[in-house]
Amino acid sequence: MLMALIKKEDGAASVLVVFMMIALVTLGAFSITSALSNLRLAVRNAEWIAAYYEIEDKAEEYLVELDQILADCAEKAESQEGGDKTIAYADYIKVSFSDSKWKDSDISVEKDNIVKVRNSFASDDDENSHIDVEIATSIGMSSGTRYEITEWRQWQTFVGTKKNVELWDGSAPPPGYENFRG
Repeated sequence: MLMALIKKEDGAASVLVVFMMIALVTLGAFSITSALSNLRLAVRNAEWIAAYYEIEDKAEEYLVELDQILADCAEKAESQEGGDKTIAYADYIKVSFSDSKWKDSDISVEKDNIVKVRNSFASDDDENSHIDVEIATSIGMSSGTRYEITEWRQWQTFVGTKKNVELWDGSAPPPGYENFRG
C-alpha cells in the first residue's frame, strides 16, 4: 500500500512549486535585508566623508591663518634687539594665538629651538570625527617655508558607544522587558 502511494504522483508538482515559492520568498527577504544594510553603510560612509572634509577645511583654514601669524611673529622676533629670538618668537606666537579664534592651540618650545603648535578639530555635525594637526617652526627656517607639518592625523571615536550603559545582571528582567512573559 505504501508503494502504491509513492508511485502515485498526484500533487507532487504542487508540493514542488510550494517549496520553490518558499525558497524564493526567503531569498528575496535576505536580498532586501542585505540591500538595506548596504544602504545604511553607504549613508554612514557619506556622512563620515562629509564630516572629514568639513574638519579638513577647518584645518586648512587654520594653516592659512597660522602662516600669516608666523610671518608676523618672525618679523617681530627678527627686529627685536638682544635676547633669545626663539623664545621671543614663541612668546609672540602665544600672544598672537591668544588673540585669535585658535586660542586653544597648544604651543611649546622643544629642543633645538623648535616651536611646536598643535590643535585638534572636530566636526560640528559628527562629534565622532577629529583631525589633529601639529606643526614645527623655527625662527631660522628657510625663506618661503615658515613651518613643517609634523602630524596630520584623522581619527574617529567609536560609533554608538555610550557612557553609563545599564548592564543586565540576570537577577531581574532586562530593562524594557518587565512585562514580558515568554
